[in-house]
Amino acid sequence: MLNELKEAYRYRTVIYVYASLKVRYKRSILGYLWTVLAPMGYYFVLAFIFSYGLRTSMPGSNYYVYMFSGAIIFSAISSVINQASTIMFVNEGYIKKIYVPKMVFVLNVVLYEFANFLLVMLAVLILGFAAHQISFSYHFIFALVPMLLSVLFTSGAALIISIVSLYFRDLSHMVPVLMNACFFGTPIMWYNELAPPLMRKLNYLNPFYYFVELFREPFLNNRLPDLKLLGICSSFTIVVFVVGLFMLSRFNNRIIFKL
Repeated sequence: MLNELKEAYRYRTVIYVYASLKVRYKRSILGYLWTVLAPMGYYFVLAFIFSYGLRTSMPGSNYYVYMFSGAIIFSAISSVINQASTIMFVNEGYIKKIYVPKMVFVLNVVLYEFANFLLVMLAVLILGFAAHQISFSYHFIFALVPMLLSVLFTSGAALIISIVSLYFRDLSHMVPVLMNACFFGTPIMWYNELAPPLMRKLNYLNPFYYFVELFREPFLNNRLPDLKLLGICSSFTIVVFVVGLFMLSRFNNRIIFKL
């Protein structure tokens, strides 16, 4: 497993996050601004509908910060997992022609999505400050911790899904459906305190719930999260990342025959 990490580091120059962003917005008038404007417009509409149209916000709460802080971290994680089942198939041409560590293809997807995540988070903070919805706090620095944990967690999850999908190709159709269910099942658009008891119990088994809460706490309440929450997220991250590396090392030589 350590050899997989060493190989990925040796081929780090093959990771093309900036090139992917450049190609995606080539010939676009607004260019990289679409990375921020598209999700911002989407989440703004959702925030307006759920806060005012459906009146799901709690009295005295800052629903915009609550929704945005949860939605952007979930969106980054979800984007990686939704693409994970096709990573090996999309890079089939490279895998069959030249040697590149399989981990590199996963890292390309993960780092690309989290580069987008950083841009969206910056836009959310700027708009929050301008609208007086967010007040500056040194606790914001802690947001780097759940972000790093999310990178490792999604890397492990992407490795697991990308390998399993080689043997069970229907997974590419199932994963987006499951992630949509997780989005609405995780307290992002609604408050966990207002949910039925059964829903609250189910969330304790939902790993995305812990990542959302860990990332949300510094922005929503201007304080550091509870150590128990950090411990749970770290445990999920270590287990999933180690299992992902183990599966990659175990099936690495078989991947090319399954494409």
